[in-house]
Amino acid sequence: MKVKTKDKIAYVARKSNVKPSFWKRFKKEMPKKFDILFEHAKKGDVITVKNDMVSVHPVIPTYKSIGFSEYSIEEKSNHEQFINKTADALLEYIEAFELIGACMTIPYFYKLFLEKHDVPIDVEYGVFELNNRFSVHSWNNYNGKIIDLTSFLQKENISGNAIVMNRVLKKGKDEILYHRADQLPNTYLDAIEVAAKDEILNEDSSNSDYLKCMLDTDAFICSALKRNMNSPETIKREILPNNAEEYRHFEENFASRFA
Repeated sequence: MKVKTKDKIAYVARKSNVKPSFWKRFKKEMPKKFDILFEHAKKGDVITVKNDMVSVHPVIPTYKSIGFSEYSIEEKSNHEQFINKTADALLEYIEAFELIGACMTIPYFYKLFLEKHDVPIDVEYGVFELNNRFSVHSWNNYNGKIIDLTSFLQKENISGNAIVMNRVLKKGKDEILYHRADQLPNTYLDAIEVAAKDEILNEDSSNSDYLKCMLDTDAFICSALKRNMNSPETIKREILPNNAEEYRHFEENFASRFA
């Protein structure tokens, strides 16, 4: 059912705690941008207005991690031994086939692989930070210890450390910082606010390509948290159908070594 304009204005006014007269004027001057704001409001994002400047602050759900405390010390030791053993081989696989920028597939594939061997592991997703810029990224984590093998071969000639259980397996030239989706720094949130303002007000920016990339990154993060991309069921439903060829290659050239 189509929502009437007056009802949209009333809804955004209520959500933003700003008088309807402001949004009525905004709607008249920038109808398409108002509709974008209305969609943000429906998703639960926070809309603020300061000195007639509109900002959007996405609401971030809670990241759902595995409860590692339920495993015994012996079980954790066995898990870590298997991760150390297979992670070395996984880095060899990534380098042998030059899988550059595979952070949106390999950590998810690796989680499914480990669970077939009764080894629990998290896929963490968010951004990595390098030189005050952010890029979408995914990696693994076992009981607070990072496993990240795709960071070594990233796009744009970025090369972070290949890490297994917080141990540097192979040193890259760049020192990247990890920010999980529910632990994003204020500098990232400020950048998103600038990008959202640029989109809403349709302003030109010398950094527009990066800002658009940031909006795409933020959309993925919010969606991933809502769908719980750390769930094997969600990975099978959301990741595998769009990466069937890559997953088959992973199974044939890596997973089969540990059958």
